[in-house]
Amino acid sequence: MIIGVPKEIRAQEERVALTPSAARTLVRAGHAVLIQQGAGHGSGLTDDEYIRAGSEIVPSAEDVWSRADLVWKVEDPLPAEMRLLRPGQVLFCFLHLPVRPDLSSRLVEQGVYAFGMETFQTSDGTLPLQRPLSEIAGHLAILEGSRCLQVQQGGLGILLGGSTGVPAARVVILGAGTVGRSAARAAIGLGAEVRALDVDLEALRWFDTFLPGRVHTLFATPHAVEESLLAADLVVGAALVPGHRSPRLVSRDQVGLLQPGAVLVDVAVDMGGCFETTVPGTLERPTRIVDGVVHHAVPNLCGAVPRTATYALVHAALPVGLAIAARGSRGASEEPFLASGLCVSEGEVRHAGARGT
Repeated sequence: MIIGVPKEIRAQEERVALTPSAARTLVRAGHAVLIQQGAGHGSGLTDDEYIRAGSEIVPSAEDVWSRADLVWKVEDPLPAEMRLLRPGQVLFCFLHLPVRPDLSSRLVEQGVYAFGMETFQTSDGTLPLQRPLSEIAGHLAILEGSRCLQVQQGGLGILLGGSTGVPAARVVILGAGTVGRSAARAAIGLGAEVRALDVDLEALRWFDTFLPGRVHTLFATPHAVEESLLAADLVVGAALVPGHRSPRLVSRDQVGLLQPGAVLVDVAVDMGGCFETTVPGTLERPTRIVDGVVHHAVPNLCGAVPRTATYALVHAALPVGLAIAARGSRGASEEPFLASGLCVSEGEVRHAGARGT
């Protein structure tokens, strides 16, 4: 199979779908690998490294899309890329179709086989391709939230860990999955006081087991959420329902419960967001202020650390991409784990979340 990797064209997106070592693995498995010139530069990876790994460097995105049987990307295709898709072509990338009905329709019209990296799910509910980026995003949420608390950013002007004789900031994490756990570890490491809420008691039990006494856990009733907002300096929206739009956990009225200068970081923005007041920003312009509260919501937050994020994603995605390439689109649809990631095929939306069911 010919596997093509175009350069990402979304603003401030410097990740790349394959590293040279991953490309070498694909070549050794009998596949041809096309890399668009400069695709890896933002992640510190040179064209020469890809050439030494057995890849072919091609000058343009059109060269990649026109020749590749399987197009391997990071982000969902933008309109300029959609026109390059061919019937029967395989697309392997993050798609987020539950909040992109327009993209679902275009993929159906184009007659492609589209695998969404965020939808691959094992029998125990794990999302192996989503997990590494969720870990990074959770960590970044605390770092970005800490920066937003600075008075120059509109924040309260407090240090997350406080100081001798000065109390630490109070961090509230909504969601006890991978993002929430990573955020909690980062917040604790910086000395913050941490509270985590979820409706899944088993997920909350993880904090009591692995971070005993370090995180105050609460079942996420509406009353508990509102009480937590009243006390919060920094709130991280980390709720995820696999393959579906993120639940709205905080209404606009509830945002008003927060003190002026408090910070909301919505990690779930790429799946619609946890806060009613969320509006997607960019890495260049990540924040806006609503009712005195600083909002940080960047869909490609992991793009802020492209080298780390590229390697983390490739380590998780390579075995899956190898399996798709070996079995072909139809063969992949017959294997339960691979089929869990197949969102569009043969002119139909296959994934329930993308259909709104």
